[in-house]
Amino acid sequence: MIKEGQVYENCRSQRLVRVCHVDPLGYRGNLRPSAWVENVFGPKRGRWVVLKSLHTDGKARRSGYRLLLESADGLLHKGHGSPCEDDPVNGSCSGGIDV
Repeated sequence: MIKEGQVYENCRSQRLVRVCHVDPLGYRGNLRPSAWVENVFGPKRGRWVVLKSLHTDGKARRSGYRLLLESADGLLHKGHGSPCEDDPVNGSCSGGIDV
């Protein structure tokens, strides 16, 4: 299930996006279920993404986005996309960044 706060990786460019809002009826009345996402790093460029392009199984594909983190509460290592194992509760991760 796609929820707000989830972090996805673009399967082509490896850029990370965070889901900000899920609209099951679609935006502008187009009746295609969509989500508003923003970049995690860099400028907070927001855009609509069709829900069927957000893959929750985490498998890499040729296109779309794959799920990396269920919620943005954890830490994520920049570059390789694995959750922080040092101390995600206290945030004392060496080399990790808060997403």
